[in-house]
Amino acid sequence: MADVIGAFIFEIYMFEINLLKRSEQEKNPEIHGKNVEVRIILIRHGEKNKINRKTGGLTETGRQQFRNFATENLGDPERNLIVYGGDLVRTIQSGLEATGVSTAKIKAYPEVMDELSLNIGSHDPKHKAKISPALMAKLSSMPMGENVKLYLGNKDKKPDQESISPREMAEGIVRIFLGYDEKIDRIKSETKNDILAVSSDYIIASFLQEVLGVDFDAENTLNFAEGLQFTIRTDEAGNHTYECKFRNKNYSLNKEQLLQWLQNGKN
Repeated sequence: MADVIGAFIFEIYMFEINLLKRSEQEKNPEIHGKNVEVRIILIRHGEKNKINRKTGGLTETGRQQFRNFATENLGDPERNLIVYGGDLVRTIQSGLEATGVSTAKIKAYPEVMDELSLNIGSHDPKHKAKISPALMAKLSSMPMGENVKLYLGNKDKKPDQESISPREMAEGIVRIFLGYDEKIDRIKSETKNDILAVSSDYIIASFLQEVLGVDFDAENTLNFAEGLQFTIRTDEAGNHTYECKFRNKNYSLNKEQLLQWLQNGKN
């Protein structure tokens, strides 16, 4: 796996060069930020072996789930792809399965997360632990669905001193979406780009509940290899439009709504 990731590190360098090119943008601003599409896919990892949380990898079913996902969603050879796999074995393996199957024009799998990564794990020095070991042990012992429901029930309250609330979890995702909205003006014009972020059901469900108002319970839980898509597009004039989709349903969500949601949390 180290050799594979090493090769992808070089590709991410080329990906950044092709997409951002700040000096070129300063000289030729008209070739950046116009007719650009950035699709952010926040997705749960594949089915995992029920062993240690850190070392438990995917089952063969889990691997196939991500191969199927990539075949159905990441097969456009005219799109660029960057994958964030987190620091858990199951999320890393999910990302690599998707990357291996994808036929995107440019594919990249960075080993080191950048400032706009959708991975919100406790390894990130910018964040304190998101879910404490004690709470995670409790949640992991519960049936799938019931554990997410228990965590989401905290809403804007911290479950314990070391863990953050579902609202705080959702806030991190909102700020990252806004970060990409700001960054899109530096991306090469006439390009379509996919950001695939493999994460956990707690993170994704927090955003879905707190921002989109989706209800989760033991019967309605986030499936393996399931997630949401947030797409930002610019036109010839550089105007931004937005699309948010979950389970084939479109949700009204734009920059102004996201900023208002953040402001409401401060009041």
